[in-house]
Amino acid sequence: MPQVITLGDINLDIMAYIPRYPSCGDDGLAWRASVQSGGSAANTAIVLAQLGVDVGLISRVMTDPLSEWVLAELTEAGVELSAVQRDHETMMGLMFIAVTPNGERTIFGYRGANARTSPKLLQEAYITGARLLHLSGYALLESPQRGSALHKLGAQGCLVGSKGDIFAVPAFTVAVRDTTGAGDAFDAGFILGRLRGLTWQESALLANALGALGATVEGAGRSLPDREEVCAFLKLEEGRKGNSHWQRELYTLLDSLSSERSAHK
Repeated sequence: MPQVITLGDINLDIMAYIPRYPSCGDDGLAWRASVQSGGSAANTAIVLAQLGVDVGLISRVMTDPLSEWVLAELTEAGVELSAVQRDHETMMGLMFIAVTPNGERTIFGYRGANARTSPKLLQEAYITGARLLHLSGYALLESPQRGSALHKLGAQGCLVGSKGDIFAVPAFTVAVRDTTGAGDAFDAGFILGRLRGLTWQESALLANALGALGATVEGAGRSLPDREEVCAFLKLEEGRKGNSHWQRELYTLLDSLSSERSAHK
C-alpha cells in the first residue's frame, strides 16, 4: 500500500526550446525539441519514488500507445499505477511547452482524460491506507475530477504557515535552464520532509532544494532530481558561507537523507 497518493494529471509534454517568445501572429522556431512524460501529479510522484517513497497515482489516460509509453516511464521510476483509470474516448493530457533562454516556460495545454477522472472508480481503502493524499495541479478545477479529489515564491523561496506562525525560507541560487516541473519537485520535497518527521522549516528547505534542482534540468518527469543528486547539492550548500543561518537544518537534511540511502542499500 502506498505511503503517499498523488491525485492530478498525467500528461505527454512536447518541449520546444526557442530563442524568444514570438509576438501574436509571428513564428517561433525551436532549436531543440523533445517529448517527455509530465503532469503535476505524475512529476511529484516520480520525484517521491526517486527519493525512496512508496507512492501511488490517481489519474486517467486513454487506451493508446502514447499513454502506455508515459505509464511505462512512471512504472520505471517506481510509481504504483493500479488506480490510474483508462478512457476509451478522450485522449490523454497533452502539453505544448515553449522554453526561452532564461528558463521560463509558457504552456499551452489540453487536459484530456485527466479531467474525466471519476470518483465512482476510486477505492476508499486505497486512499485511506495512505499516510498522505496530495492534490496537485488542475485537479480541483473541473468536475468530475474535482470530486475525486504552501505557497511557493519561486526565486524568493517559500512562505510557510503553521499553527499561527508564518515564516519565509529562502531559495537556493542555481543556474536556471528550465522551470518546467520545478514546483512539482518542490512539492515532493515538502511531502518527504513531513513524512520523515522533519520540522516545517527543514521540510521547506528540502522543498526549496528540490525545486532549485528541478530548474537546472530540461523538462520534467524522469529528468527531475533523485536522492543522490539532492544529497550532493545539500552537501555543497552546507559549505557555502551565505547559508550560515541554516547550517543546523542543512545538517539535519543531509543526515536524514543519508540514513535513508543506507537503509535502501
